[in-house]
Amino acid sequence: MEKGSLILGMVAGFTLGAAAGMLVAPARGAKTRRRLMHIAADYIQTLNEKFSAYTDELIHEFKRAKSLAEKGKLGFEEAKRIMQ
Repeated sequence: MEKGSLILGMVAGFTLGAAAGMLVAPARGAKTRRRLMHIAADYIQTLNEKFSAYTDELIHEFKRAKSLAEKGKLGFEEAKRIMQ
């Protein structure tokens, strides 16, 4: 589950980075919050893109596994027919 760990690491990194940024930010509060909102929006977009790619990959692998299972079933049925 490498991708799950990657996403979890990204979430943790973002959270720590945002907290550190607020602590050391030289700008006014409103400006800092606005900047952090932009960073968060970019991060959420990236996370959504990665999640979408991950689900697309899962769907592809599921379809491939289903196809292999169907081929295996056909092969089994053929072998069974030959053995009778």
